[in-house]
This record gives sequence, structure tokens and C-alpha cells, in this order.
Amino acid sequence: MDLVDPVVSVVSVVSVATTAEVLDRPGLDERLLAPWELRRLARIRVPSRRDDVLAARLLLRLCAARSTGLPLSALTRELAQYCAECDRHGHGRPYLRGRSGVGVSLSHADGLAAAAVGPGAVGIDVEPASRRPGPLPVLERLLPSAGLRAATAAPDPGAALLRLWVRREALFKAGASDGEEEGEEGRGGPRLLEWTDRRRAAVVSVATAAPAVVLPVTAFPAPAPNRMSGPPPAPAPKRMSGPLAVG
Repeated sequence: MDLVDPVVSVVSVVSVATTAEVLDRPGLDERLLAPWELRRLARIRVPSRRDDVLAARLLLRLCAARSTGLPLSALTRELAQYCAECDRHGHGRPYLRGRSGVGVSLSHADGLAAAAVGPGAVGIDVEPASRRPGPLPVLERLLPSAGLRAATAAPDPGAALLRLWVRREALFKAGASDGEEEGEEGRGGPRLLEWTDRRRAAVVSVATAAPAVVLPVTAFPAPAPNRMSGPPPAPAPKRMSGPLAVG
């Protein structure tokens, strides 16, 4: 798909990467984050999880800049989060200040990061392809019964359940109700784009009201050094590796 002018983008800009791919990009570091985001990062004690959260927030900024035309430096102020349940900012659903028509979503899991920004409702989820959700009694309370029956009857139920889980997470982040599936033609609801990223061993699902373009992190220009202030951050702890946790 051809890219359009980012200032008047009518597509959702989507990117999936490993945490290392994001953090190894020149100019992408903690100086692009807002103070409230840095406070959240400081509370994360597991270095690998901290890296994942940081990478997802940086990748979200790249997608937002490409979609809206805003400079990365402006997104330090413009990106925010709000939780309607407790009426507090700093967590909950992400959004862009003053741009109610722009959807924003991010995801991270075990060395993976994903982000999506576009017109209308947007939701994205990523999981390691080796992950297997469960147990089944819990899934029965969280997933649609028809999809659950089809997944458990598949030749590889674990992989089918994972795809179902990632799909439902993307729809939920896009604002779909518990019983709502992919939007129907002409209804204007979110539509699903899902795939397995074999290079990164990831399963991805995007729910978006607009057509989507998927870009590698290398397609985004590096931030200009003069748009960032302050000394370079201290080197991050060595990234950890190990068995994947089942979420």
C-alpha cells in the first residue's frame, strides 16, 4: 500500500518490532518520554519488562508522528492515558490530547513491542507465538463461546486459542463490546488485520476503523538530536532472556 501524507493520513500506521530493534535505533531513548511515564518505568523492577514497556512507548511515538505529522518532541506532551473506571490519568487507555478522532494503541510482551495510530477506533495486541493462554475455565469467561469452540476443535488448539485471545484483546482496545466481533461491511466497526510475524516469532492482531499500513521500525526516521534535551540516559541494564511466562 502506498503511504499518504502523514498530516492528512487516512490510514492506520502500524508497527511491530522486537524490543531490541526499537531500543537499538539511534535517538530513541527515555528522553522522549513524559515525566509521568518515567515515574512508571522507575517502578518496574524486572529489567526485561522495563525494556518492553519503554520500547512500546517509543514505537507508539514513531507511529503517532507518522500518522499525524507531529514532531516526536511534541508527543512528549500530547500522548496521555486515562482510566474511565477510576477517573484518573497516567494509566488506562492511551490517547492524543486534542485529537479525539485519532485512535492510539500499544502492546508489549516478552521482548516484543507493537503500536498503532490512525483515524477512528484502533486496537493492537502482540504475543509470542509460543505462548499458550489458559486455563480453559478462565478463557470460557473471557472469550466468545463460538470462537472458543472453534479454537478447541482446531488441529492445534493452543495456537488457535492464542490467535483468538490476541484478536479479542485488539477488539477490546479498539472499544468493541464483549460480544462484538469484527465490523460488518458498511457498519463502521473495527476490522481485523492479523498475522504471524515469523521473523519475530509473534502473533499480531490489529483492530482498526481504517485501512492499515504496516511499517518496520527501520522505516521511521531517527529523531533529530537537536530536538532532544538533557544528557544521554545511563546505559540500560543488560536485557534478560529466559522462558516465556504464560499470561
